[in-house]
Amino acid sequence: MTSVPKGIEISPNGQYAYVTRTVNSVTQKAIVCIDLNTMNEVALPGITITAAQTFQYSMIESNGVQLFLAKADGLFRINNADNPAIANISNVLTFATNNQLNLSYVQQNVDAMPIQIPSLPNWEYNFGLYLLPDQMDFDLNCQIGCYSYTCGDNSSAESCCNFYSAFAPNSFHDIKVSNNAFWQPNGQINGVPFTGGTIKVGGNILIEPGVTLDIKDLRIEFSPTSKVIVSRGETSSSVGARLNLDKVILTTWENCGDCYMWRGIEAHGYNSLSQTTSSQAQVTMTNGTKIEYAHFGVIAGAISQGNWVDWSQYDYGGARITTNRTTFLNNKYDAFFIPYSSQNYSKFILTNFITDDNLKAEIVSTPIHANIWSNKGIQFRSCRFENETPILEQSGHRGIGIMANNSGFVVTSFGSTSPSQFN
Repeated sequence: MTSVPKGIEISPNGQYAYVTRTVNSVTQKAIVCIDLNTMNEVALPGITITAAQTFQYSMIESNGVQLFLAKADGLFRINNADNPAIANISNVLTFATNNQLNLSYVQQNVDAMPIQIPSLPNWEYNFGLYLLPDQMDFDLNCQIGCYSYTCGDNSSAESCCNFYSAFAPNSFHDIKVSNNAFWQPNGQINGVPFTGGTIKVGGNILIEPGVTLDIKDLRIEFSPTSKVIVSRGETSSSVGARLNLDKVILTTWENCGDCYMWRGIEAHGYNSLSQTTSSQAQVTMTNGTKIEYAHFGVIAGAISQGNWVDWSQYDYGGARITTNRTTFLNNKYDAFFIPYSSQNYSKFILTNFITDDNLKAEIVSTPIHANIWSNKGIQFRSCRFENETPILEQSGHRGIGIMANNSGFVVTSFGSTSPSQFN
């Protein structure tokens, strides 16, 4: 039985061709590498024959930086494709359901063959093929109305850009932070190195209880369904998570178009406990950190699937939020506090709450910069609340600086600086 080629792709440096093919009793290598300078096969010691055979029905596609493979339960990449001696395969995205991305799979097995050859096993007649979208070769932009072989003809920009975030350089899907970590440019995330100062997140960042995540000098771009979850303690007597942002920009993934926002930061607390206990989640933003284009810049509570407050998690109030020289820009809500029964020591110092454009998810924006429900003690010290969008200057569309319901809060100056301003 002849081995059937399934996919071919050139390495980013243009020197090697990687080929996937079916295997049989004679041909065991499902992935082969050809040196285009010598036209000879090159060994792949980092890709075992057994591992390669699971991709015998996959095409190979490139985004110009990395090579990608697929099978029914996940999306994978060939690392170090420019150097076959150290090339290996790693998982990019595990599908929650079989073939979650609807990769086209066409199969013709032995039952459909007009001629039977009993001496060969059935799998040698399987002509299945996992198709990856060809436009990955030249277009990672995913705007409104884009066509996607993977997402389908009628896919929304949201589902489309979620898919493509998996192929972008320095991209990650769900990130679970289980140990104290420090993220900075040219660093590592859970042992995976990245270059530069920008990373893209297609899923959620989950900071587990008792863990501190420090981020400095990074730009993080999120897909429309992404959020950051800062966990409360596993029990009311254990330590909650900590998120510290130092000169960080959190924004929407730029290739998702102008109609989608990311979900934001949600910090969980215990409504029944004081903020002086360590079990409450804490978020600190300093030194020019900016949160933009989010449904919630930060919420002491939880975000629903529809990007509103998840009131079913009513007992999540109590997380402590502290900002100093931070900017919230063009968010639906900059800061949101669900009810909390004890004194709230959250404070915003020298913080800008700004709207200077229509929100990405809205035709007309009527933002609420700070929304406080049944809390007492939150401080705003020398902050600036502004709507600079010309189209929204008419009454009723200016938005609200601070909206409070059954709450007490303090608006004052910070040291000798100017008092808070509302424009």
